[in-house]
Amino acid sequence: MFQSVAVYCFNFSNLIPVSFVLGFYVSIIFRRFWTQFNLIPWPTSTSMYIVAYFVGDDEGARLMRRTIIRHVCLSFVLTMMSICAPVKKRFPSLAHVTEAGKRGNLYVAPGMRANGARSASMRPIATDMCT
Repeated sequence: MFQSVAVYCFNFSNLIPVSFVLGFYVSIIFRRFWTQFNLIPWPTSTSMYIVAYFVGDDEGARLMRRTIIRHVCLSFVLTMMSICAPVKKRFPSLAHVTEAGKRGNLYVAPGMRANGARSASMRPIATDMCT
C-alpha cells in the first residue's frame, strides 16, 4: 500500500513544484503568526493613548492613569503567561502573580482570584470597569 502511494506521488510530483506549495504554506503560517502577534495587548501603545486622553496635573488624573496602566500591564503579564515560556516559568500560577503584586512588583486587581477562569487576561480590565 505504501509503495503504491509513494509511486503515485512520484509520478505526479513534476506537475506542481514543491517549492511553490511550500511558499503558500509558509505564507499562511506567517500570516497566522503576524495576526496573533498584532493582537497581543502591548502596554506601550495603550500607555501612550492613556497619557494623551487623561490629561491633568492633579492627583486624581495621575492616580487614574497609573491605575489603568497597572491594569494593562497585568493584562499583558496574564497574556504572556499563556504564550511565553520565561514568563510562565516566572509566574507558574495566578497565585505567583498575586504574590508578586503583594510585594509591590506587580499590581493585582482586587477582584482577581487564583482559581479564576481560563481566560484571565481581560479580568483586571473588566474588574476595573465594574467598580
